[in-house]
Amino acid sequence: MRPGTMIVIAAATLLFASAARAQDSQYWTQKYGTKGLLLSGVAIGGGVDLSTTFYNPGGLAPLGDSMKVIAVKAFDFSSVTVDHATASGEDISEPRNSVLPSFFGGTVNVRLAGSAPLAYSLFPRQLAKFNMSLHNIRSLDLFPQNPGAESEVDEMRFEEDLDETWGGVTWSRALSRSVSIGLTQYVAVRSQRARQQILVSVLANDSLAGSASDVRGFSYNDIRAVTKIGIAFEFSRSRAGLVVTSPGLHVMGSGDVVWDRFRSGFNVDADPEMDNQLIASFQDGVPSNFHSPPSIGAGIDLGLSGTTIHLSAEAFGGEDRYSVFEMDPAMDLGTGQPAAFEFFDERKSVLNYGVGLERRLGPHSSAFASFSSDFSATPHSESDIAFGDWDSYLITAGLTLPVGPSEFTLGMGYGFGSGPADRLARLNDSALVNSAVDVDFEEATTKYKNIRLIFGFTI
Repeated sequence: MRPGTMIVIAAATLLFASAARAQDSQYWTQKYGTKGLLLSGVAIGGGVDLSTTFYNPGGLAPLGDSMKVIAVKAFDFSSVTVDHATASGEDISEPRNSVLPSFFGGTVNVRLAGSAPLAYSLFPRQLAKFNMSLHNIRSLDLFPQNPGAESEVDEMRFEEDLDETWGGVTWSRALSRSVSIGLTQYVAVRSQRARQQILVSVLANDSLAGSASDVRGFSYNDIRAVTKIGIAFEFSRSRAGLVVTSPGLHVMGSGDVVWDRFRSGFNVDADPEMDNQLIASFQDGVPSNFHSPPSIGAGIDLGLSGTTIHLSAEAFGGEDRYSVFEMDPAMDLGTGQPAAFEFFDERKSVLNYGVGLERRLGPHSSAFASFSSDFSATPHSESDIAFGDWDSYLITAGLTLPVGPSEFTLGMGYGFGSGPADRLARLNDSALVNSAVDVDFEEATTKYKNIRLIFGFTI
C-alpha cells in the first residue's frame, strides 16, 4: 500500500477522536481490532488480527504479513444515570453520543533478528468525559440565631475529561512451528482535567445570609512507557497464550492544581463564633506521576467442527494510595496556617474474564458472539481522579465479510453495569457548611448503559 493511502486511512480513523465516555477506572472497556472487537477482547489465546499486538504480541508471528493495515470505527451511545441522587429522590442522567476510533495499525516490511514484519498500532486506552451536577432548593434550619427555617440553594458538580492514547511497535518471532514470542513497546500519553465544586447560598432575611463555595481541580499531561510480552502456542485444533504487561514507567509529567474554599455567615462547630474561612491555592507546573499497575493474562482457543471457543482472563494488580502531584499545602488566609491539600489515587486488584464464539460461515467469513466483564478498580471510590466506580459487562455480536481483497467487519455491542454512587458521596463535604449539603447518598446507585455500532476493515 502506498504511504499516501495509509496516511489518509489514519487521518480518517483518528478524525473523530472525541471521548466516549465512561471509562477511567476500568481496564477492559475499550476493545480493539476487527475480530478482536467482535470477540469483546477475548483474544489472548492466539492471533486474530492486528489487535494481537495488544492482546498477545506473541500471537502475531503466526499471522504472517497477510494484513497490512487495519482500521475500526465505532459509533458509541452511552449514558450514566444516578438514581435517587438528590434530597428529593430525583435521578440525574448524562447521555453522550460520539464517534470514536477503536484501533489503527499496520505492518512494515522490516524484520529484526529473524522476526516477522514489525507492526505498529495506535489506539485510545482510556477515555472518559463527565459533567454531572446536583441542584437543590430547600428550606433548612441552618442559622441558630434565627428561629425557623431559611431558604437554601446548593449545587454540587463533578466534571472530568480524560484521554489516554497508546502508540507502540511490535516485534514477534516464531521459535518453532508451535511456539512464538513477541514484545510490544508502548508510549502512553495521558491528558486529564477534572473539577469538583460545591456552592451554597442561604438567606434568612435582608440582614442575615450566608454563602460558601469549595472548588478543587487539576489539569495535567503525563507520559509513561508500558511493555507487553507474550507467548503463543499453536496446536492442531487449539491455541493458547500468556501475556504480561509491565507497570507504567514514568517518563515525564506536569500539571496545574487549584483549591478555593470560601465560607461566610456559618457556624459549623459548637462555639458561638462564626466560622468564616478563605483557603486559596493555585500551583502551576507541578510534577505529576500517574501509576498504572502490572497485569498478567491467559487465554485458550478451542476448535470444534467449524466453531472456535475463545476463553480469556486477565488479572490486574493494585496500587496503594499515593499523591498524583508533588504539590505544596494550601494556605488558610484567615489563620495564616497551611491546610492539607492533595489529589490522590488508589486502585484495587481486579480479574476480568470473557468468552467468545466464532462460527466459520465460509472460506473468508465468520459470525461472532461474545461476553466479557469490566470491573472497576476504584475501591469504594478512594480516588480523586476517577469517577467510574461501577462494574459493567459487554455483549457483542457481528460478522466478518470478504469484499474484494479486503475484509469488512459489522457488529453491535451492548454494555451495562451498576454500582454504589460512592464517587458522588465524596463531593458531600459536610465540614464546609455543616448540614447545608448533607445529601444522603446511601440509596443512590449509578447505572451505566452503552450501545456501540462497529464498522471495520482490513487491507
